[in-house]
Amino acid sequence: MDAVLPILEHYHLVGMFAMLLACGFGFPMPEDIILITGGFLAYRDHGPIWPAFIVAYVGVIIGDSTMYFIGRHLGYRLLNSKRLRFIFPPERRDKVEAVFQKWGSLAVLGGRFAAGVRSAIFLTAGAMKLPYRVFFICDTLAAMASVPLFILLGYKFSEHINDVLHFVRRGKFYFIAAAAALIATYVVYRLIKRPANKARA
Repeated sequence: MDAVLPILEHYHLVGMFAMLLACGFGFPMPEDIILITGGFLAYRDHGPIWPAFIVAYVGVIIGDSTMYFIGRHLGYRLLNSKRLRFIFPPERRDKVEAVFQKWGSLAVLGGRFAAGVRSAIFLTAGAMKLPYRVFFICDTLAAMASVPLFILLGYKFSEHINDVLHFVRRGKFYFIAAAAALIATYVVYRLIKRPANKARA
């Protein structure tokens, strides 16, 4: 937080958007800390919290979608490049592809909570031609489960911010957010599938 706070204090929402966009592009920046700090600053400055929700959500979705379209248009030429092979070695890529083959679109949902390989997962989703509509729905549900919650953590518990950061770093909050996103995805899947089944009948 010490590295993120000065930037957000100076640039605030513009800084939050730029940093989240950079996270989507694969820069090693702590997305959760950025969101928590955004909520903390909203409370400290006695400002409304909803602009942080909107800016954070847009930054996250644009960053994730950009990686998806890079993978979709450049495909395995990019994944096989020497520079990216160092960042995303073939053995790790094989594991990601195996996850996609087993879980399909749910791999995108899980990717939002896998900070170390998030960008690689979204690149692979594009390279494997996962329909963007499916990608967008899963990524949006995951973002809706994580982005507001992290911001609210910083806002509601600003007086205990160090305890919040410790809790998040231990990973327990990721499990809660991932479970919420998984439930939401299942509900949407059932709602989409039901009309299709009725149409076939």
